[in-house]
Amino acid sequence: MPQAVWLSCAEAAIRQVATPSVSERLLQRFATGSVAEALALHAARAHADSRLILRRIVSADRHATLAVAGLP
Repeated sequence: MPQAVWLSCAEAAIRQVATPSVSERLLQRFATGSVAEALALHAARAHADSRLILRRIVSADRHATLAVAGLP
């Protein structure tokens, strides 16, 4: 079973990160199309060949969003 590592970053770190999913509301608020995808990509940048493995998934109640980045 893969292990997940808890990371945190400043809001500015994900500004302008290009994401496949785009929400106009998030684009205006955070300057990125998907916070979940931008965070996943930002966290995976330590590995030059990392990529988005799972585009954002939003829960039915819209209270949770998940995106996963990693090595191919």
